[in-house]
Amino acid sequence: MVVSVGMRLQEGPWGGGNQFGSSLAAFLRARGIQVIFDLHHPAIDVILLTEPRGDLRTSAFTDDDIAYYQSRTGHRAVVIHRVNECDERKATTASGGGEGACRGGGAYRAQQSPRGGGG
Repeated sequence: MVVSVGMRLQEGPWGGGNQFGSSLAAFLRARGIQVIFDLHHPAIDVILLTEPRGDLRTSAFTDDDIAYYQSRTGHRAVVIHRVNECDERKATTASGGGEGACRGGGAYRAQQSPRGGGG
């Protein structure tokens, strides 16, 4: 099984999202699951979109990148989008609150992607 986690892990203290990504990768690898942080593998089984705003340094890929990957490879993957609701709750934005302005509070939505190309 191949899981792609859509984040660029940062060295040093970087907040809860970074800790989540690092812990998730370690957890999955300890169970024999291959973890990558991009969309270069031809047969990814699970894609975790953690930060859809591609202009942030922690974002590895966007929802558009996932759509392109699936149309290019024709591979069926489960796509999970982590929704960080604390931007709304704390009235922060990517530009106003900056990266790391939110801590925790993520929700998850899983969706089986459609078969084949198109998109």
